Amino acid sequence: MKVRILRQKSADSEPYWESFSYDGPMEQSVAGLLDYLNFHDDIRTADGEKTNRILWECSCMQGVCGACAMVINGRPALACETFLKDLKGDHHPSPAEISGRAGSRGGPLLNTGKSEEDQYVY
Repeated sequence: MKVRILRQKSADSEPYWESFSYDGPMEQSVAGLLDYLNFHDDIRTADGEKTNRILWECSCMQGVCGACAMVINGRPALACETFLKDLKGDHHPSPAEISGRAGSRGGPLLNTGKSEEDQYVY
């Protein structure tokens, strides 16, 4: 499965897309997918380029708090309740496209850096 994530190096920089490959189970949630992509110390894009971790907000992981809300394939959704097998797209398996929104504290939901000062996605 191809996964495209909208990223940004700073609040003032232009956003850009990065693609990743996922070959795990399709019963996984988008939250699980993000954890899977972050699992290795050496994170690589689909093109083999080294990249930073994908940091994102989550809390209850039970669809209650809304902290993991993001735009998935053009629709607002909770990452913990959206499953890869349910994504619809032009390809099979369907590609997943993830972009963020401002979190509950007004900050970024997804970011690609290792600290809050690094690489934000809004």
